[in-house]
Amino acid sequence: MDLKMKKLPFFKSSLKKILLSFLGEFGSKSSGQALLIIVLIMAVGLTIGLAVVSRSVSNIKISEQTEEASRAFSAAEAGIEEALKSLPIGTTLEGQLTTDSTYKTTVFSVGEGVQQFIFPQEIQVDKPQTVYLARYGADGTLTKYYDGSSIDLCWSGNAAIEASLYYNSGGYKVARYVVDPVVGRTPSADSPSTEGCAGLSRKKQLTLPSGSSVTLLFLRLRVLYENAKVGVVAQTGKTLPSQGVKIESTGTAGSSTRKIEVFRSYPVPPAILDFALYSGGNLSK
Repeated sequence: MDLKMKKLPFFKSSLKKILLSFLGEFGSKSSGQALLIIVLIMAVGLTIGLAVVSRSVSNIKISEQTEEASRAFSAAEAGIEEALKSLPIGTTLEGQLTTDSTYKTTVFSVGEGVQQFIFPQEIQVDKPQTVYLARYGADGTLTKYYDGSSIDLCWSGNAAIEASLYYNSGGYKVARYVVDPVVGRTPSADSPSTEGCAGLSRKKQLTLPSGSSVTLLFLRLRVLYENAKVGVVAQTGKTLPSQGVKIESTGTAGSSTRKIEVFRSYPVPPAILDFALYSGGNLSK
């Protein structure tokens, strides 16, 4: 009994040492794990933060570029408007829309002195287009220019073409031509040649009135059955007059640049003219 009592303090002391040692090791391990977790959380948070900041910076940059592009486009439009109002052919205008947006606009003649002219876009069915053979003046008057005895009509696809030539020879007159590549589809229509022209697949040479007393005014071209790309080629050694103006306007704002091109044809007679009967004098049945 006494022996047991004497050994008890020693047992208590040993148990205390063991417990303290265990708790010390456990506390040390817990501290290390907590530190590792904190570092991982900080790394994830930093990554997310950097991603958010990067995206915000990108969005701000995109917004600035979009705004600059919009201002550049508005400046280019302003240049077009200025040119349409009064800018003569062959001139260049530079201007400023706002403090940081500018434009440079140039007006060109389209078709002047060239042998061929192709419409920028396809001609739609029953939407007649005009090719001037006389020079169109600033006051709307037409003066003699093209004096060839023929002109090549060029187009694409299987469309039929109705051409009306208006000219002055002791009075205003009209000569009509109808060409259809599909035999039998259009009554009294001529057939095109097997070769094309101006890079288009169809060609028909139109014989024109000629002579010193003849002033060729313009050709009215009407597409039938399907839309087609259409152009004309002058006789060898001859050129065509201007068919209108092309306006190029470049707007700049910051690092953004926008360019606009506009084609403006000269005024043309209304489509009803093709179905009207006109006489400079009296009409008689």
